[in-house]
Amino acid sequence: MGDVLAAVDALASRVRSSLAQGDSVQIEGIGTFSLSARGLADSYDEYLDPQQLDIVFRPDPQLRRYVRIHADREREAPRERRDAYTAGSIGSLYGSLLKFDPDDPAQGLFFVAQDGSETRATVYSHVGDKRVHFLIPPRLTGAQRLVVRAQPRFAPQIRRGELPRELEAA
Repeated sequence: MGDVLAAVDALASRVRSSLAQGDSVQIEGIGTFSLSARGLADSYDEYLDPQQLDIVFRPDPQLRRYVRIHADREREAPRERRDAYTAGSIGSLYGSLLKFDPDDPAQGLFFVAQDGSETRATVYSHVGDKRVHFLIPPRLTGAQRLVVRAQPRFAPQIRRGELPRELEAA
């Protein structure tokens, strides 16, 4: 994976430097990147203001054909979304107003089974307004609803939110 990231980084660097020199960059099977200028310079030697430059991408005809053919297939058969968890692994939750006091047993992330029993996540590596990283309880099994209980500062009571779908054991 590191080799792929290094190759992509090198490609992006090469595209940037080539465009900065005014060259077009053609990547076979993907397309061509080039510059387009708005407005006119008064003379050939005058430099354009960088604000007048735009990057233009023209897809390769093969890429365009492939996308047209396969895009319809993707729209015809949407993938079913499956939310799952793995007991004992690290979980992440992203959203808003997620901050809670992890030391307060009434607040936190709770896994609620179909019979109504609750299992509270007790290990957190990050608790913030927009994201929470936590250890999924190791002995958790079966379908679960994920519930967040938080009492924002200066709020008179604990607020509750939950994911709209149940999580399945992976």
